[in-house]
Amino acid sequence: MAAGYPPGLVLADSAYGDVGAFRAGVRALGLGYGLDVKVHTRVRIVGSDGSESEAMTVATAAEVVDRRALRRVTWREGTRTTLTSRFACVRVRVVTETEPEGGEEQWLVIDRPHRTEPPVHYTLTTLPRTWSHKQIVRRIRQRWRIERTYEDLKGQLGLDHFEGRTYPGWQHHVSCVLTAAAFVVAEQARAFVPSARRPQADDPLRRAA
Repeated sequence: MAAGYPPGLVLADSAYGDVGAFRAGVRALGLGYGLDVKVHTRVRIVGSDGSESEAMTVATAAEVVDRRALRRVTWREGTRTTLTSRFACVRVRVVTETEPEGGEEQWLVIDRPHRTEPPVHYTLTTLPRTWSHKQIVRRIRQRWRIERTYEDLKGQLGLDHFEGRTYPGWQHHVSCVLTAAAFVVAEQARAFVPSARRPQADDPLRRAA
């Protein structure tokens, strides 16, 4: 943030999403998030009239929510098949030891591919309340880009080739790889502009980010 990188939605798995201090820290920076959480995370469901339920786990919330609330959403074309599933988006407040009555109101996104089977993913996100199921799902599912970039860094730019024994050496190696990756992305954006209707400033930092 201090370096001026263009802010975006913070996406992460449950190793981060289950940590209340991490979620609070992201919000303190003025950023939104889409974070996976595990089944034991406790929430209060917020009704359309503002009423709130008793505290329950997200797994229980998934059972309480009407199955008719599930919507089929396709978020992208995979390498082998179209990626699609059923999702329910429920307004909740997360219950923690420090906030027993529930914290900030946000979305709980329940990924349930089969109506008769348990959900496979639970995600908390601070995306706007006015967004549709499709907008929410497609945004939080962009985390695959992180994994794709990680694989590209290893396969194309040598991220996993470091054989040193010191932290400064590792830091130097990773910094060089990330710099090379930023250069490649900036050149790709320069050659293949996303939209001819929206000219972009020649700003390498913004392009790479």
